[in-house]
Amino acid sequence: MKLTFILLALLLGVVLSVHLGMNAQVGAILNNPRLGNAIFWTIGALTAIAIGMTAWDSAVFENLRQVPLWLLTAGAMGAALVFGIAWVI
Repeated sequence: MKLTFILLALLLGVVLSVHLGMNAQVGAILNNPRLGNAIFWTIGALTAIAIGMTAWDSAVFENLRQVPLWLLTAGAMGAALVFGIAWVI
């Protein structure tokens, strides 16, 4: 099991590196890294919604009220993080 997690972590590192490079290339081609990144995040959001819908559970929306608002800012932090990395690249 430990080996599986190590291999998964390595795979995710490769995917992240490739993703960030692709993101930076889109920004360079568009001559607008922020808009290029926004397009990436829009596609990512639509993909996340599609994947999430495969596990539909209406109780999630009821339980969402229990999540502190500050925890939901993690999505904004992730977007800002990737925007910054893509800009630096």
